[in-house]
Amino acid sequence: MNFIRRYIEYMLLIGLYIWICYCSITNMGSNAGIVFLLFVVCIAIKSARASFCVMVSLLFSSMASLNMPSPIIISSAIIFLFNFRRLRISGKQLSLSKLIIPFVFYLVIRIVSYLYTINDELFSSAINVDFITFISLCLALLLLNDADDVVFVERWIGLLGILATGYGLYYFLNNETAYLGEIYAGTDFAGKGVLGDDLIKAWLRWVPIDKEPNFLAALLLFPFGYWLSLVSNKITVGSMVGLSITYLGILFTYSRSSFLVSTLILLYVLFVNKKESFYCVLLCVIGLFIGVFLYFPEVVDRIFSINDNIKSEGGSGRFELWSEAIINFMSNPILGVGTGQTPAYSPSRLGTHNLFLQILGENGILGFSLFSFIWLSAFTRMKRYLSCNSFYFYAFLGYSINLMTVHNFDLRIPFFVVLLFYAYVQSINKPQSTIKRPVYSQQKSKRKSLLSNKTEYSLK
Repeated sequence: MNFIRRYIEYMLLIGLYIWICYCSITNMGSNAGIVFLLFVVCIAIKSARASFCVMVSLLFSSMASLNMPSPIIISSAIIFLFNFRRLRISGKQLSLSKLIIPFVFYLVIRIVSYLYTINDELFSSAINVDFITFISLCLALLLLNDADDVVFVERWIGLLGILATGYGLYYFLNNETAYLGEIYAGTDFAGKGVLGDDLIKAWLRWVPIDKEPNFLAALLLFPFGYWLSLVSNKITVGSMVGLSITYLGILFTYSRSSFLVSTLILLYVLFVNKKESFYCVLLCVIGLFIGVFLYFPEVVDRIFSINDNIKSEGGSGRFELWSEAIINFMSNPILGVGTGQTPAYSPSRLGTHNLFLQILGENGILGFSLFSFIWLSAFTRMKRYLSCNSFYFYAFLGYSINLMTVHNFDLRIPFFVVLLFYAYVQSINKPQSTIKRPVYSQQKSKRKSLLSNKTEYSLK
């Protein structure tokens, strides 16, 4: 019965996800239509985990043409109404307050910085995304108080990475990229640092082609970490296929930072793990590199242009953008130049390409200190609860490095990793799960062994 239930949930979610992507690509459908589908899913399944997976799908599609904050907040209300009885405010669950309270103060500082803004549109856009996304995700995570729910969401994220890459591959195989010059005539892709004159960079992109591919690459780091964690625990055909697809998806977004981050994490896992079977994985990775470098020389050119991109002037040169953030910070060290104001002060109209420096420039030492506290608190908590084989650890490590070099627009992606990790922490103290999962927590396994030894001693 549970198998049939999970099968129906997956099928409904896959159908809904494909519909969201289709509406995004073709600019068809509306917010009302998506919310109606969410109603249908919530009523049919009555499951917090399935409802939350719908929100994850919306997160993966949030950079498309649809106005995503409205359906996200409305779907949060729907999830809350249909799963109200599942909401439990216990002492363990209140551990989320360690994350929520600092973020509330962080939002207050972001709002107060309005006093120094010069562009109201940039400010409202940044605050809208930060506030609505965080509140809606917190509401959904309060409903994920069962280990089975968290496991289901983990698996859905892994599957979502394959679907996202496959959806872009479908458009490539149908030669959709051949008509980009006609469809988007007059669009300044080079100004976004995306396409320039090389249309081949548009291959595996399931969002509209004038969007930033770094978002897709950053999103794929999460399912990439999931499949890598499965490979780290036990090598299977399914985990290897999932890892290969998501890794190729990152590669063909032409996001050099995400590619280097995923490669470094992959090599770290390969060389740290002492299992003999990992030699097979290493050979597959080497073969993958050789194949890509032989058949796709433009990928090689793109990767080796990192040094030029760091030092270049007048474009997306990282040193130039970072120095602009320092100048913004020095102009107002306490509260910065205002939330979302970096493009308004930048001659190139680009973001800082370093989230930490951007927050320092926009929100001053107060905002930077709170953000650093939230980030470091999550890291120390992961060290306490997780082994090095956890996909939360891989995703968090990947985003920590990635956010230093890529402009990811807002906090929805990195904070999603942190929030889901907190849901995992509160779930491991619940009754035993009916779904098998990789052992992520060393602390939990030690606790079980101590309890078993204590029981045997008492019986004697």
